[in-house]
Amino acid sequence: MARWERYEIWIPEGSDWAMETWWRELDFASAVFYAHSAPVRLVRGVFDDDEVVERDVIADAGQDQPVLPQMCAPAKPCPSG
Repeated sequence: MARWERYEIWIPEGSDWAMETWWRELDFASAVFYAHSAPVRLVRGVFDDDEVVERDVIADAGQDQPVLPQMCAPAKPCPSG
């Protein structure tokens, strides 16, 4: 099986989260993440062929955590408060 990863943008849909789009490159996904003004999550997905084997939230900007690109990056969580 071929193992690969992608970076996904998730947005709220009703009371749950739904994947909006994804990229193979973190740079593109990060740019889209920081462009959102509403709640959004940047998620790293690991796959074996077409099967998800792992998903991790890299960054989360919700109601209480605004997207602040000058203060946070995917590798460094946004400060709270």
